[in-house]
Amino acid sequence: MEEKFGSKTAFIMASVGSAVGLGNVFRFPSLAVKYGLVFLPVYTLLLVFLGLPLVLSELALGRAFGSNPQKAFNQAQKTGKTVGRLSLLNCFIVMSYYTLLFSFVLAQSVSSALEVFSFNLPPKTDFFESGLFFVFISWCLVLLCFGSANRLGKISTVGMVASCLILVSLALFCALKSPEKLSLFCHFTPSFLFLPSFWLDAVGQVFFSLSVTVGVMVAYGAFLDKKESLAVCSAIIAFFDMGVSLVATVIYACVSPSSLGTTQSLSVYSSAFSSFGLLGTVFSFLFYLSLAFLCLDSVEAYLKSVVLGLSGKVLGKERHRAFAVAFFSAFFGVIILFFGLTDFFDGKVAPFLALLVGFGEAVVFAKLSKEKTLYSEIFIKNRPFLWSFYRFCVTLVIPPLLALLFLSEFFFSP
Repeated sequence: MEEKFGSKTAFIMASVGSAVGLGNVFRFPSLAVKYGLVFLPVYTLLLVFLGLPLVLSELALGRAFGSNPQKAFNQAQKTGKTVGRLSLLNCFIVMSYYTLLFSFVLAQSVSSALEVFSFNLPPKTDFFESGLFFVFISWCLVLLCFGSANRLGKISTVGMVASCLILVSLALFCALKSPEKLSLFCHFTPSFLFLPSFWLDAVGQVFFSLSVTVGVMVAYGAFLDKKESLAVCSAIIAFFDMGVSLVATVIYACVSPSSLGTTQSLSVYSSAFSSFGLLGTVFSFLFYLSLAFLCLDSVEAYLKSVVLGLSGKVLGKERHRAFAVAFFSAFFGVIILFFGLTDFFDGKVAPFLALLVGFGEAVVFAKLSKEKTLYSEIFIKNRPFLWSFYRFCVTLVIPPLLALLFLSEFFFSP
């Protein structure tokens, strides 16, 4: 990972793939419909005061100390070694779950392609009965592309642009066709603000959308040239993240009046496309194929992060470690699928680990901010308020917020 991105655009295209992903297309709309308008301002505030500082911190850490997330935390602070290991574990769990979503997207794209030729799969087929094939294909694609960062980045960029264009077009058609259904989303319920589950869902979505606490942004940061502004890159990623989420929410609200699980949300977009006949089916195939490119890029980034964090003493070659991690991740994912634990991992395990790692990172970054270790990476000339805002967030806002939410997650039973 010695090479640097030649320009800011190259970095943005590589990292926006982590923002324009399944978390925005499926999970965010489900939460927005569930909680209504009260969710948007809270999520926006968390994005500014929690998500952006953490993304900025992870990028700065990666650029300052190298691409290996575990070693970067270890070099930055003595207590960072444990945080690095927890980040590695969190990345493995998220990668296993994300691969299942990748498999669902692949299955949906194949189903849409078959519908174009009037060849329908048996209805309501259990995904476990037919989905193991797609899990296998998913990992074959990931391992085939492993190490081909430039080629995969170009494919991911095409997928990102195509999926965004299709999403915007579909949102416009849905809003014009069924504007009255948007009122189902436009409910304001302040009582949600007093529910721990509401805040846990919102924070979990920030982590999941921006790919923080899993080491991916640390690895991305190592690629970024010193002359580029990390603050600008972080802001652009957050902007894309929010924009795609809102567009997807319009579609979701027009098609599904109720909140569904992440994997169940796949049917929402299929229903939206099907209302436009054969042309809609064609665009459905293109949409899911574009998402598959983004998933491929994201899973490869997760895999790279885990592989870099593992010691080369057991398996010296990086590709050998990748095959071993892929095998265990696929096996773990199949176990989750077989026992029907996808919603449990999405709703409980992933947020719990994210909060634990996030709190550990916050403590490390708070210490680094006092020592001004990352000052040269974050500080922008003629913009002294940025460093002040950053220090305010990582020392006074993020640690107590995550500590409180972690305790809520630990003791709270929905």
